[in-house]
Amino acid sequence: MKKTLLLTLILSSFGTSQIDAVQGDSSAIAQVMINDRFGTNIARFLTPEEQFSFALSHKSASRSIRKADIAITTIKQLIDLPEIFLDRVTSVLLSQQFETVLFERECQDVIGKISRMANLICLDLYNNCLSHIPVTTIANSPYMAKLTTLRLGFNCIHDAGAIAIANSPYMRNLTTLDLACNRIGAAGAIAIAKSPYMRNLTALDLFGNKIGADGARAIVEALRDFPHLQKLNLCNNHILNVQINEW
Repeated sequence: MKKTLLLTLILSSFGTSQIDAVQGDSSAIAQVMINDRFGTNIARFLTPEEQFSFALSHKSASRSIRKADIAITTIKQLIDLPEIFLDRVTSVLLSQQFETVLFERECQDVIGKISRMANLICLDLYNNCLSHIPVTTIANSPYMAKLTTLRLGFNCIHDAGAIAIANSPYMRNLTTLDLACNRIGAAGAIAIAKSPYMRNLTALDLFGNKIGADGARAIVEALRDFPHLQKLNLCNNHILNVQINEW
């Protein structure tokens, strides 16, 4: 009762008439306050207690709500996510969503948002027709230092995208890297093989590229430098049996 009264008094100071519609419900009043103050529907990212706290004090709430993780599973959810919640996101799972939903400018905005998620652990952008440009943006972001899983299979990142990932110190904690079917050639495979930042990989998937004998040879010869690697997929890469036997 006290909570509802306090929220009612504060909400009145905003000059909003929506208070009658929520019929004294403290959670509903908190959502009205949040939406009124920040002009966006961010209440859905908070628990009822977080909504109350956030409605009363933005600064104190922003410190108290960071323990709860957010998993992004739709483009709309990502677009609507306020900047203040970026450091709460631990996983982005947007397989096969970019091509039919986003225009180029929207894609840039979304990638920019992802590249500022300081606590991101898992990023899945599988089958989104992404070029090397957004991938380079992500790879070069210092916010990506906690990333352990990166799934970019069935895009179009080419050698440039693979090289950007391999050369980035912010990718050093990756354990799973999926680059299947990305038109990656020998140069991209060689960059991964020689990279000092790929040494924590436990799974590497290069299925369906065109790394050829040179790229495959570089990966195989560098296996001793990948002490944690358990899964390696080089299938369908224009590697002839006779070439493999020669190694």
